[in-house]
Amino acid sequence: MQETEYNIKVYTSDMRGAGTDASVYVEIHGSQGSIGATRLENATNNFERNRVDEFVVKGSELGDLTKLVIWHDNSGASADWHLQQVEVTSSSSSKTWLFPCNQWLKAQSAGDTNG
Repeated sequence: MQETEYNIKVYTSDMRGAGTDASVYVEIHGSQGSIGATRLENATNNFERNRVDEFVVKGSELGDLTKLVIWHDNSGASADWHLQQVEVTSSSSSKTWLFPCNQWLKAQSAGDTNG
């Protein structure tokens, strides 16, 4: 199966306490398979209030994306997180999927969003 890159934009909401210090993970599911739990991490201070953080996840071509599961590990001083949305773009097809959330992700909760 062909490998591709998925560009992921994570939008943290613009409200008091929306940012998180926790580690954030994502699973991506599509019509042709899935990419398992992957930590979203880069060199910056991620998931702060009113910020858009960008990541690249590599994996097999998934076809049309059907579901995105995102969660955090409840680590850090301020773990609760208000997630606005996640945008995923496939480098091979240039197609973009939007997964709205608009809710608090708290300890032991996963944001299971269908596109």
